[in-house]
Amino acid sequence: MPTSRRSRWGLRIRCALGALPVLGWGFLLGLALVRANASLYLLNLIAVVALALIGGVIVTQAFHRILPEWHKLVRLLVLLWLTAPAIVLGLGWGVWEQSLDPLRLVNATGATLWEVEGALVLAGLLGGTWTGWTRPLLSLGGKMLWALLEPPARFFESVGRGFLWLPLQVVGFFRRTSEHAAAVGAHLQTLRPPAFSRRTPRVASPVSPPGRAPLPAAPAPATHHRRNNHNGARVGDVIEVRCPYCFDIIKPNDPRGVKVCEVCHTPHHADCWAITGRCQVAHLNT
Repeated sequence: MPTSRRSRWGLRIRCALGALPVLGWGFLLGLALVRANASLYLLNLIAVVALALIGGVIVTQAFHRILPEWHKLVRLLVLLWLTAPAIVLGLGWGVWEQSLDPLRLVNATGATLWEVEGALVLAGLLGGTWTGWTRPLLSLGGKMLWALLEPPARFFESVGRGFLWLPLQVVGFFRRTSEHAAAVGAHLQTLRPPAFSRRTPRVASPVSPPGRAPLPAAPAPATHHRRNNHNGARVGDVIEVRCPYCFDIIKPNDPRGVKVCEVCHTPHHADCWAITGRCQVAHLNT
């Protein structure tokens, strides 16, 4: 029920919006008819013809757009029903304003002129209802309008390009510079060496540099009782000497060289000692 009430109110509002321009156009047309026919000036008659024909097409088309759910013939009948009293009211207002006698006005101008003007009004209403005849006119008018506007449009386009040439060149230069800088940065990223890591494998030197200390003799393997070997840290009887920096085994006559700490006598690989420059045992780091 509320939906039907809203739809009825919407229909009423649209009917009022469609009727107002029709009534206003009819009243102005009746007033213009009295003034033009009373003076019989050519410009006034041309204005009345334009108002009757072109104005009728515009108002009728607007009314059809506002009420599309009605049948076209029904809308045309409603337009005629609204236009007739509005024109009569405009004619009466014009006669009263000009203080004219209606019969003398019709006799002075002739009934033919009024009939022609009435036919123009009817043609405007019919033309606004069936608008197929306007398509070739609109197409031709669009071509003519473009033919008139094309030369000045091209002229202003050329002038605008002339004013904008230098700013566009500057913008293009900065854009190309930023693209080249980004390309160079990406290329430099590919040439950057990888970050140093302790776990990075090192290439052993085939020849040991002179002056390196020899590998100290490994102590004799000690045998322990099974109950003293409960921590599981020793698997066999051979003691492996590992570098405290890279944790690799220091072999006898290691090709990487051997550096022994003078304080705790802990052996290091010579290249590992060269990296840090000090002993890796905690007594030198405290």
